[in-house]
Amino acid sequence: MRLRNTLILLIALALLGAFVYFMELRGQKTSSEEPPIMNFTVSDVVRFEVEKRGGQRMVATRQGQSEWSMEEPYQAEGDSARLESALRQLSTWRPRRVLTETAASLAPFGLDNPQFTVEVGLQDGSKRSLEIGDRTPTQTFHYARRDGERAVLLIGSAMVEQLNRLVTEPPEKPTPVPTPTSETRSSAFKCEGRGVHAGAIRYLVAS
Repeated sequence: MRLRNTLILLIALALLGAFVYFMELRGQKTSSEEPPIMNFTVSDVVRFEVEKRGGQRMVATRQGQSEWSMEEPYQAEGDSARLESALRQLSTWRPRRVLTETAASLAPFGLDNPQFTVEVGLQDGSKRSLEIGDRTPTQTFHYARRDGERAVLLIGSAMVEQLNRLVTEPPEKPTPVPTPTSETRSSAFKCEGRGVHAGAIRYLVAS
């Protein structure tokens, strides 16, 4: 019985290895032969949208060369560093591999109902799009396709996580933290009655 179970386990592992090889490693093109995941120049981008399955989304627009504004999920000044970091990765990183140029069905890859849809609007009015489907069996990559093509790509899950954070943690411009001055520090030590001002205690503890 033990030998039989071992043989079954070995066969299952062999089948899994063959699946990973053919579906993830043996694709038609390598990353060095492929253009970037999305083909655009970051400075030309005027609108950036990431939508998650279920309708949750982040929309940001740019005025001028560096001023970003968040439009959804609420209106606020945008965090240029986070937004442009994600855009640079999309425009420079290459897919790990092309699995197939003409997928007969998108359902096996989760692309019939994508987990994420990315749309980039450019100054000339044109758009670039990317749909991201399920994770691969190894959990290292996601299936994706760009601009409505039938070709199925493999892209790194690290990039997908970054896009997910843009939706779940909207890229609002951080609020600057004021630097304490000598005047504010000395005023914290003013006494009120018999005790020391609470601000002084907080400052001493922080120091």
